[in-house]
Amino acid sequence: MLGSNDGLNTAMMHNVNMRVESELDSFYSLILTPNLSFANNDNHSQRISTTLSNERDTVNTNRSNTLVESTTPNINAAALFRRTFRKKGRTLSANLNYVYSGNDVTNFNEAYTRFTNNGQTVLDTVDQKVQSENMSRTYGIRLSYTEPVFRDRYLELNYAYNNAFNSSDRLTRDRSKPGGAYDLLNDSLTNHFNNINAYHQAGINLRTEKLKYNYTLGFNLQRNQLESDNLTKGETISQHTTNFSPPRSLHITFRRTNA
Repeated sequence: MLGSNDGLNTAMMHNVNMRVESELDSFYSLILTPNLSFANNDNHSQRISTTLSNERDTVNTNRSNTLVESTTPNINAAALFRRTFRKKGRTLSANLNYVYSGNDVTNFNEAYTRFTNNGQTVLDTVDQKVQSENMSRTYGIRLSYTEPVFRDRYLELNYAYNNAFNSSDRLTRDRSKPGGAYDLLNDSLTNHFNNINAYHQAGINLRTEKLKYNYTLGFNLQRNQLESDNLTKGETISQHTTNFSPPRSLHITFRRTNA
């Protein structure tokens, strides 16, 4: 096989990262950590190839031209709020997070393959425009309250909610005539999916702290939701489950002694 490849790629990225800490007073504190990024990428490639037989006769020739344009925005933000009280060991905290990621791609694909079939020269042509939009978004919150119940024991109540959504949309069109518009929908290469994965979680823990060890006993309940939508075929799959778990942990501190 004989061939040549040419390509040109252009990429650009912007990033912004921040961290903000604020002590509102002796009882309240807030931490914000927003992160933003944006990327843009253009890629152009061309490939020409010729396949020869053992007798050095031309079996087929191929020429392909691909142009890809993509943009990718990303957001990642978190917030932590803390509240302390005059009573030692009593605390209240809230964690919030948000994550967004997108990827929009436009792909122009042209391929021309010339070959011989039963003594006749045949030209096989692919001329497509593919538009892909992929997006994912996740947000969640976690609340935690701690209350001292004995001198060395603490009761913790917590609740969390998380929701993750992602979407994948691919639209493929062909040209009805050379040089014309991409006006023919290619059903076999077109699809659209949405997915949701969410849960509610609630728990209660009792933590005991001693001089040389500490342990935690608790109980968690989690309700899950999973949903998948095939918008192309109009089909939906939904599933709900419930999980129970008893979290347990033991930490022992070993100290060296000099003989």
